[in-house]
Amino acid sequence: MQFPTYSAFRGLKAGAIGGIAGALALGILAGLSAFVLDQEVFYVTIAGKLGLPSPFLSGWALHFIVGIVAGGIFIAVYGVVTALVSLSLIRRSVRTKAIVIGR
Repeated sequence: MQFPTYSAFRGLKAGAIGGIAGALALGILAGLSAFVLDQEVFYVTIAGKLGLPSPFLSGWALHFIVGIVAGGIFIAVYGVVTALVSLSLIRRSVRTKAIVIGR
């Protein structure tokens, strides 16, 4: 079975899209819990403490930026781990074949 190859840029775009989806889902849950508990959403509070203009909009923008960055980092780390595991499996396979041929 052959897997499709992806460029690093395509992987980071997929991570960013996943980050937006995750930020949207967590944002909805945070908004609902803030409404039920009569509190502010975390990023809105942070934006207010930082003195950003319009803390509500700035807080949600901050929330989505963090989601995009987290998604990109997740995909990058996943790519590195996958490459290292694949390299390890290839080395083990070559070593096993060398031992069998050497007998």
